[in-house]
Order: sequence, then C-alpha cells, then structure tokens
Amino acid sequence: MTPDQRFTVLMVLLSTALAAIGWLAKSLLSVTKQWAITGVKLEELSNDIRDLVVAKERDHGRIETRIDRVESRVERHETWHQDH
Repeated sequence: MTPDQRFTVLMVLLSTALAAIGWLAKSLLSVTKQWAITGVKLEELSNDIRDLVVAKERDHGRIETRIDRVESRVERHETWHQDH
C-alpha cells in the first residue's frame, strides 16, 4: 500500500468517525430535547391532576353540606308529623 493510499484510507476512516460522532451528538441532543418536553408535559399533567383534586374536594364539601341540610329538613319534617 502506497503512502497516498494509506492517507486516503486514514481520511475516509477519520471522516466516517467524525460523521458517526456528529450523528451520535445529534441523537443525544434530540433525546435531551424530548426529555425536556416530556418533563414540561408531566408538569402540566401534574397541575391538571392537582386542579382536579381541588375541584373534587370542593364538590365533596358542597355535597356534604347539602346532605346535612336535607337530613336536618327531613328530621324537622318527621318531628312536625309526629307532633300533628
């Protein structure tokens, strides 16, 4: 193998290695970007779930208050019927 051929082979190998490193860096950057996007989406989902829990607690409190009022009315109504 002549020195020119060796140089050509070396340049091809070096170019291939650099291209592979570039492709790997691009892939890692893409994965990192997707990871960050997923983190943001998970944070948004977490906020949505938190809002749902707060709304559920509020609704349950309101329903329990209504149940207490209805029970009180029924008791007064029954007492009224017993007295009359």
